Amino acid sequence: MEDIGLQLTANGLRQTLREPDLVLLNTCVVTAKAEKESRQKIRALRKKHPKSFLVVLGCGVTAREIFNINLPEANLFVSNENKDQTINILNKHLRARLIAPLQSKTCLNNKYIQSGRKFIKIQDGCDKYCSYCLTRYLRGIPKSIPPEKIIKEINFWVKNGIKEVILTGINIGLYPDLTGLLNKILKETKIERISFSSIYPEMLTEDFVKLVINNPRISQYFHLSLQSGSQNVLQRMNRETDLSRLLSIIKQIKAENQLFTFRADIIVGFPNESEEEFRETLDFIKKAKISFAHIFTYSARKGTVAYSLSDLPSQIKKERIKRIVEAVKAIRQKEAEKIIEQTTNCLIVRGNEGMTENGWPIQVRVRDRARVKGKILPVKITDFKNDQLFGEIISLLTN
Repeated sequence: MEDIGLQLTANGLRQTLREPDLVLLNTCVVTAKAEKESRQKIRALRKKHPKSFLVVLGCGVTAREIFNINLPEANLFVSNENKDQTINILNKHLRARLIAPLQSKTCLNNKYIQSGRKFIKIQDGCDKYCSYCLTRYLRGIPKSIPPEKIIKEINFWVKNGIKEVILTGINIGLYPDLTGLLNKILKETKIERISFSSIYPEMLTEDFVKLVINNPRISQYFHLSLQSGSQNVLQRMNRETDLSRLLSIIKQIKAENQLFTFRADIIVGFPNESEEEFRETLDFIKKAKISFAHIFTYSARKGTVAYSLSDLPSQIKKERIKRIVEAVKAIRQKEAEKIIEQTTNCLIVRGNEGMTENGWPIQVRVRDRARVKGKILPVKITDFKNDQLFGEIISLLTN
């Protein structure tokens, strides 16, 4: 959606707080809750903007075509398969409605540029058969963007002020020779910081880890697509992660850089998850020192293998979520204490909000926001209170 938004901006459209001519909504149906929220959002937009041209895109549309899920009416539905043709499709429909077609204009004054960060999609699709997931069916087979195209895109954004790129995809671990791509980006671009979206533990090869650790141009954190810290649960999920191997790699990384941060996606309440298996997940979180967790409540999805398994009571799920939140918060407190008085390169993304090189959000004391926004500056960490990191800029000289 970010790329589509940028294309629309480049074609002369502007966001507005008044009644819009065009409304676009990207949908997600990875969980039953997400599917419900997508339907609610379509209805809400249709009611709020009855005269607007409403376009619904993404996984919800693909699921509508494949699994016949119900979606409220819209003017146009665009599936994942046709998403890269959105502008052409829009032009065709806008002409049919006698609305002025989109015309290409150069405009790079947008929130992505101003924040200094840019998502770069390097891969799409998935060939994994996780027992709880529909992604394979909704996003298709793995497809990788050619390295030359990625380099060209990054260089374009560097020239236009971007300081950090986040390499993203459905499963970037499926990119052939990711280490080679990373080396190529480092050699052929001047991007100051490279980060990664959620990554599968299997992609943490020796060469990849060696390249990342303590590299001044690569963020010092990983967001792991972990899902569970129990080997038995992972087996029922049809996940390939070897937890013993992963923990060994994490300890190796921490030994080389104690400030390296680990984040993780966790699914709570997978069918038949016992109390013992849940405690194994808690134990793994503590041993791996997971400082931030994106917690999902398991949601049965029709069409998946896990759909036929016995679901756990919602009360058990809620209680387990609470225990994970408390465990991660305690770890974050201890990890934050290591950072106090340290100096880190921080990207100022908006106002006085920044992102450290090891992936911590931080509140920075800023006098002239316009002068520092979108820049990477050295920041001294001064405090951590109320679960928030604080710091002050020690120099306005960029790297």
